[in-house]
Amino acid sequence: MNTRQAILAAADLIEAEPHLYEFIQTTVPENTCGTPACVLGWIAHFAGLPQQSMEEVSHLLFNIDQTEFYTRISTLLGTDYWCAYTVDGHDGDPKLTAKGLRLYADKYYPEEETTCRH
Repeated sequence: MNTRQAILAAADLIEAEPHLYEFIQTTVPENTCGTPACVLGWIAHFAGLPQQSMEEVSHLLFNIDQTEFYTRISTLLGTDYWCAYTVDGHDGDPKLTAKGLRLYADKYYPEEETTCRH
C-alpha cells in the first residue's frame, strides 16, 4: 500500500469506526479489532510499519516531524487541529479528522493520472 492509500485507509477507518480513533493513543495497532490509535498510528498500520514512535512514523512516511504534519492538516482544514482535537475531553469529530486526512492526501500525495495518450 502506498502512502496515499495508507492515508485514505486511515481516513475511512476513523470515519467508519470512530471508537478506534484516539488522538492520544500513540501506537501502531497490529489489527483493526478494537485497539484505538491516533492518526499517525493508523496510517503506519496501513503502510505496514512496525511499532515505533509517532515522530519516527512521520519522518519515515512524510519526511517531516509530526508537528508539521498536524500543522499542515490544520491549514488545510482552516482550524487549529492541535486545539480542536478534543471536545469536552473526548477526541474530536472523526468526520473532521477524516476530511483533514483526505485533504492532506490530495495535496501532498495526489492520485496519479492514468490517462492514455495516443
